[in-house]
Amino acid sequence: MHAIGATIRHFVSDRAKALIKLGVDGFGCEEVGSDLFHGQYEISRWLGVQLHRKLAQSIKKIKDTREHLINLRQGNKQENVIRDEEVTLKQQEKCLQDIQTGHDDYHAALQKVSLSVHPFNINNGEPQTSKDVVSRLQSCTEKFKEVAVLLSISDKRGALEKFSRQIDDIASIVGVWWVWVRENITQYELDKARQEWLIYLLLPVIYWHQQMERTKHPALKASYKKAWQQALAVWHAHRLSQTLRSDEIEFWQAWAAWMVSKFQRSSSMVEGRNGWLSQMYRNGRSLTVRRLKGLTAIHNFDLRRADGTTSAERLFDVKFTDLFEWTLERVGSLPLPRKARNRSIPNPLISLNCPALSG
Repeated sequence: MHAIGATIRHFVSDRAKALIKLGVDGFGCEEVGSDLFHGQYEISRWLGVQLHRKLAQSIKKIKDTREHLINLRQGNKQENVIRDEEVTLKQQEKCLQDIQTGHDDYHAALQKVSLSVHPFNINNGEPQTSKDVVSRLQSCTEKFKEVAVLLSISDKRGALEKFSRQIDDIASIVGVWWVWVRENITQYELDKARQEWLIYLLLPVIYWHQQMERTKHPALKASYKKAWQQALAVWHAHRLSQTLRSDEIEFWQAWAAWMVSKFQRSSSMVEGRNGWLSQMYRNGRSLTVRRLKGLTAIHNFDLRRADGTTSAERLFDVKFTDLFEWTLERVGSLPLPRKARNRSIPNPLISLNCPALSG
């Protein structure tokens, strides 16, 4: 990367061997962080899918048994036959309850995975180290294993083991970010009180507010909002928050926003491209009639040989109008885009429950 004047110390990947080799050998990184999204995906593809299948099957069995029991009672069958069917129904209902409990525990643990990989503890707002994140992720792993054992769910592809191997690399993202924060703040030559105010009070406010604004998941948004409000209350109560000039606070707020924007725990920026490639792969296997017609027209009237002729020209011995120009003449005026709503950008340092800052 010397050709563009950049030095890369750490980056996040989906654990592809080629990317790891690029990071270590090509960029000289001591370690390559693991993408959180792919780690969660491995767990959900294994445990989540099988739990959902078991839940659906159990519900169907109970429905069929209840219908059968109604038919037995209406048909005046023997009491022992009806009692056996009632016992079966109770056993199925108990099984459904166990599956539902496991399903809830799985979702709680999966959400805990997401809530754990942050530079701050979401419960008390204190800074987290990589070791803290590792400990929390390991407890989630134990819960996944417990649910799988309880419901006899096999792990033929070793998804849990694969996730366990990635825990240290996932947690390293937090440690690297904290190193960056502390190295960056040294350039301002601040006293200890000012540094602690920035790191332990202002950063969590800006961070949790960004997470709250970014996520669309209702449960996560509620958790992030609570963490932001708690951090904001602590920030407002501090002496420096009340005595610093408004322009100083705006400067440090911009610095904090820049720092938290650099915390990346997933490689989501490339997932859009991967999704597009996946869609194109499926389209290649099953093209719609409309798309086939369009591709046929492009092939016959637009693709040209070295001599500049198209397939249609060689077949009919006629010079056709340029396909692009022909299309433009028939498209007409394009509709104007919808006007976007003027979305106000909220200030992370202002809450309805807190007084506004004064200059």
